[in-house]
Amino acid sequence: MTEVRSPRIGKLPAASRLQAITEMIDAGESISIAGLAEQYSVSMETIRRDLAALEKEGLVHRVHGGAMPTVRSAPINVRVNSLSTEKASIGALTAGLIEKNEWIFLTQGSTAQSVARALNDGPPISVMTNMPAIAEALHGGRSIALC
Repeated sequence: MTEVRSPRIGKLPAASRLQAITEMIDAGESISIAGLAEQYSVSMETIRRDLAALEKEGLVHRVHGGAMPTVRSAPINVRVNSLSTEKASIGALTAGLIEKNEWIFLTQGSTAQSVARALNDGPPISVMTNMPAIAEALHGGRSIALC
């Protein structure tokens, strides 16, 4: 873990300290307990409690000696509409690589749904998926065998 050294800030009220830690994490910084304790002139135990509270809220992921940003993913219904033009292009390019009577497996995801929609206009193929929305997107294809 790379520690980013900041100048010593001194004691802050707990709410301000938590906000500052959250902003550091949101900026993508991995932080260390010792570094934060020194920076805010508090004990390492205080920082551990701060990180535990932030982790409980889903704002950080605690690791040995510090914390890292959590992986946050938008819900699928938001991701489907995000970058839709680009995903349609990826879908069309991918569908163009699939040849007649091939078998493919599409995992879950919003980009995979775009691929599924593009496959409906292609040659007859067999598709296996673990995502109901992809199966639904393929259902209208006259040359798609769902497995």
